[in-house]
Amino acid sequence: MRRVLRAAAVTAALLSLAAACGLDDTEIIVGVGPTGGDASSDATIPDAAGDGTAGDATLADTGTDANVGTDASDAASDAEADASDASADAEVDAGFDAGFDAGFDAGPCPTLTICDGNPAACNGSQVCVPDVPAGWTLLGYDDSTNVAGTPCGSSYAGAATMQLQDGGAAANCECDCDAGATPSCASTQVVIGSDTSGSCNQASATVPIDSTCAPLASPYPAGEFVQPSLEADPTTCTPNLITTKNSWSQGTARECNFTGTGSDLCAAHATCVAASGATHTACVKQAYSGVVPPDCASACPGSFNASCWAASSSITDNRACTGCACGWSDPGCTGATLTAFSTADCSDAGTALTLGTCQTDDALTTAQALGVTGTDSAPSCGITTPASASGGVTFGTEELICCAN
Repeated sequence: MRRVLRAAAVTAALLSLAAACGLDDTEIIVGVGPTGGDASSDATIPDAAGDGTAGDATLADTGTDANVGTDASDAASDAEADASDASADAEVDAGFDAGFDAGFDAGPCPTLTICDGNPAACNGSQVCVPDVPAGWTLLGYDDSTNVAGTPCGSSYAGAATMQLQDGGAAANCECDCDAGATPSCASTQVVIGSDTSGSCNQASATVPIDSTCAPLASPYPAGEFVQPSLEADPTTCTPNLITTKNSWSQGTARECNFTGTGSDLCAAHATCVAASGATHTACVKQAYSGVVPPDCASACPGSFNASCWAASSSITDNRACTGCACGWSDPGCTGATLTAFSTADCSDAGTALTLGTCQTDDALTTAQALGVTGTDSAPSCGITTPASASGGVTFGTEELICCAN
């Protein structure tokens, strides 16, 4: 179309020029073919002399037609016009693409606000939540000081209370011994094992010696073997078990689970999420069974590693301390001699008994009292069985909570 218009314009111009130059009788042929000025057209020009001689051929158009409407000029003109069209098309395309792209980018979150690098883009009832990585669940987190009577707010499900772990270390067990009356030659006890077989391994009878003369409740039966020994009264050296349990919990926390799904957030963008009714910390969670406390830098996503906790739905503390026994280091009487007396007041000569030997009970058959002599010592009350820890802490469903702020 542009070529037809251009040809018409050129034709009009040439006709005007011909009239101005007195060429009204001259026939002008505008070439539109590849040669422009052609020989056949030139032959229609009448000779001036009228003699039909060949000299008139010099009046032929030798190039004028070639300059009018040639393909070369048409190509240049077309190229210029095409360039103009391309520029116009680019402007239209750019505007269209920008509008389309903007609408497409907002597609994953048409009703939410993007807050990349600009938390202030969120209003007062929202928090700016970074892009949530795959495998993590978004939640609003509150510590124990910010939960009483406060709702989770819109866009969040009902609250779940979690226990924050601190490691669940074993109980620290210590044994302490309480010393009572210090044993001596006048304050100790005689333990007598007896039987009829000569092994003296049956149950023992204990005779406390609270003076130099201790009456017997009754003589030993004849025919038994006995083995007397001098021992400090164990009830005067008693254990005191001290159990210290390091705290297994850093307190409670509340999870307000986001009610939407990942598609509700702006993919690859930070998004403003409603937090009306509570000032939530923006966090994510996933199942966890690692070390406690967790290392936020290595265990959490990069955009949620400002703080982190190991938490569980419940914690059961079974830690305890066992063992712990105390005793005297010696009976409190050095070089002791045990004497069986036939009188209750130990006034007769009595019969000496061998300590630590299983022997016949001849001397005890008629004994009414026992007496201990020797040199008082200074026994110590110390631990004979140390305390030990047992049990541990068990957890319910465990989670790793990683927070962005």
